[in-house]
Amino acid sequence: SFSQILLYSLFFFFAFLSNSDAELKVLNWNVHTSFTNAVDVAVDENSNYYFATQGGLLIYYNSSSTTHTINSGNGLWDNELTSVYYYPKTKQIIAGSASGALYFIDKDLNIKTILDISKSTFANKAIKSFASIGNKLFIATGFGLLVFDTEKMIFLETVTKLGFFSPGTQVNKVFISGNTIYLATNE
Repeated sequence: SFSQILLYSLFFFFAFLSNSDAELKVLNWNVHTSFTNAVDVAVDENSNYYFATQGGLLIYYNSSSTTHTINSGNGLWDNELTSVYYYPKTKQIIAGSASGALYFIDKDLNIKTILDISKSTFANKAIKSFASIGNKLFIATGFGLLVFDTEKMIFLETVTKLGFFSPGTQVNKVFISGNTIYLATNE
């Protein structure tokens, strides 16, 4: 009869839905980002290249001619990297993002993320450039210059007023020659 067929159909329908193979597993997410637009590059002592891209970090291992990518699916807080720097003192890669996330990446690709800039009240939190002297890392940002202690992993100083420029002037590049720190701005 029709009612028995309907009852069996509903039974098999609900049995199929309860089957674990029919469930959507949310643990298998893949992040598909573009690594074609590199905005900055760093090179380590082994001639490996590290590209800051809008899709994350692209690493080219020169000795094996292979690549590896790091994005929000496997370690980054966000994908839009704006700067990358090889820090010879600790042999780490340091990367910064448009949202102000700061990443310290060791040779085994372990990532330490610092979100102090991201959580700040500054309007333009983008990390633009890095330079270092000893254990001091100088960070050019959308609102000025930061000094970071790489041993204690703390910010030492925030410079938002540069000479006669207006407060919060964006620093596009920081460069160190000898004991002199040079800053490139739009002003």
